[in-house]
Amino acid sequence: MTKAPPAKRPRWKKIYLRVPLIYAGIGVLWILFSDRVLLLIVEDTEELTRLQIFKGWFYVGVTALLLYLLLRREVRKLEASHRALAKSEAKFKAIFNQTFQFLGLLTPEGKTIAANDTALNFAGSEADKVFGKPFWETPWWTHSAAVQEQIQHAIQRASEGQFVRFETTNIGEQGEIIDIDFSLKPVYGRQGEVLYLIPEGRDITERKRTESELSAYRTHLEELVEERTLDLKNAQEEL
Repeated sequence: MTKAPPAKRPRWKKIYLRVPLIYAGIGVLWILFSDRVLLLIVEDTEELTRLQIFKGWFYVGVTALLLYLLLRREVRKLEASHRALAKSEAKFKAIFNQTFQFLGLLTPEGKTIAANDTALNFAGSEADKVFGKPFWETPWWTHSAAVQEQIQHAIQRASEGQFVRFETTNIGEQGEIIDIDFSLKPVYGRQGEVLYLIPEGRDITERKRTESELSAYRTHLEELVEERTLDLKNAQEEL
């Protein structure tokens, strides 16, 4: 049986290990070779001692300056990274909360992690009242046990890697029922595992109402045509 290759050490750990080793190595080389050079060019003992002290202070000063410059560069990189991350998060929140669609984020087990303002405002709820709860128990689904069961089953399918989509209903703060085009999309990790589920709901109430009105109008036209056809048939028979 072939063993899996050992996990690679993270790059940042290599850097943290490399810096003190390089520093220690340079220090040892500096002490050894600088002392030899001084012994070759200086014969007076007192002068040698004085130069060795200056040499030590020089090494401390130079290495301290180099470490300061290195740390300042790394801090600036870290600050720039934090600024970019904050900007990216602000952009994400703006898109997430300003969209007219209902959006959220779930664990693979169906626990609610996030919901956008559009969805929360429609339900008249707040983030801390829905976060951590099973998604099918959140306010949007409390109007129907059958719908809750449907959502729970959809989450199970999505957690297995399936993209799920169907039409269902949501209930609002005032008890209004709307039709929504609902979907659940799995988000995968590097190993192909499902990390999150993204629920999305699009209000299709107007579309459904229009479809219903068109269907009723079509039925009415068909009845009128049948009635007119019957009248014409009766008129022909009388002739």
